[in-house]
Amino acid sequence: MPKVIYPNKKMKTASIKEHLRKQIDLGKILPGSLVGGANELARTWKVSPFTANRALAELTSDGFLERIQGKGTFVAEHPGKSIPAKTGYRIGICFPDFSNLISGASMFAAFEVLPHAAKDFIKSHGYSAVDVSFDELHRANFDKELKLDALLISASCVDDQTISNLLNKSYPVAMVLQTQDSFYPLHQVIPDINQGFYQAAQLFAAKGFSKINLVFSDIDTHHDRAEIFKRSARWAGYADDDIICHSSPHLAGDLGQLSGNRLACKLLDQIDQEHVYFSVSDFFSFGFLSAFLDKGLKPNKDFKLISFDNIEEENLQPFGEPLLTSVSFSKRQIVEEAIKLLACEIDKPSTGTIVRRIPEDVIIRKTFY
Repeated sequence: MPKVIYPNKKMKTASIKEHLRKQIDLGKILPGSLVGGANELARTWKVSPFTANRALAELTSDGFLERIQGKGTFVAEHPGKSIPAKTGYRIGICFPDFSNLISGASMFAAFEVLPHAAKDFIKSHGYSAVDVSFDELHRANFDKELKLDALLISASCVDDQTISNLLNKSYPVAMVLQTQDSFYPLHQVIPDINQGFYQAAQLFAAKGFSKINLVFSDIDTHHDRAEIFKRSARWAGYADDDIICHSSPHLAGDLGQLSGNRLACKLLDQIDQEHVYFSVSDFFSFGFLSAFLDKGLKPNKDFKLISFDNIEEENLQPFGEPLLTSVSFSKRQIVEEAIKLLACEIDKPSTGTIVRRIPEDVIIRKTFY
């Protein structure tokens, strides 16, 4: 499916990248040098901060830049270096186990994509993957017999009890799965959902919609994403009153489908409701969408919906085909970048905490085009 990247923006992003890479290659910007932030680049190139940030994010992903939390963006010590051609590293992986709650395709798409992708990537580079459980992390010497060279960990496994056991390790630790910067001082690879949400808000604005209904479950993760979308919508020209929030109680053991379905049924009863929606979760959207389809309403014609997560990319297709227009969540790329980061940190440690952002985009399907 095509990504919504407007040609002029793509060209501007490429121009910024090419200029910075040439400056780095020619030695005019030396390793360790501070690179101007997105706002400074935006002023210089007369582009939006999002276009400038995308260029920085892609150069970071390519290994030319490093983003160090609390300090800024710097030229990498070895610009453009690839994953070290060494084998034998033992990389621990720690992800939550939800197998007692759900199973099947939903389980894989929601929780098992990352650990499976991590193990495949680790194995493909001649490394060994070592499972570490969340319970084990609560012991200071959890790795005593494991002989780890690095640890890849889900953000949901890092808390005030486990962080002290992670900070005193001699090997690098990288955190994934959170959707915004964590205050914990660990290496991080995160999706740049600010960019994706901003693109979604721009699409609503381009279609002339003055109001957007923001729908989500009443849980912390969804509230956090909702705040990010509201901020991104403001950048696209929407006022706070233009974003109408609707939440539904979260149901235990439900990934969001039932919550989404119940809210959709409620909104369908409101005759004066303009059916233009942004949902912060594909699972929530599955339930939401099914209520509209059950009423015989047609996507994009009778209602418009943009979601987040791009779960249908993992072959979880409850409607028999991909329907949701959705902001991507590049889980596999995030895991691969985190493992590359760890391998480089084993080979030559950095002095600070590195944060890498993976650009996310709107994937166009049938619920909005």
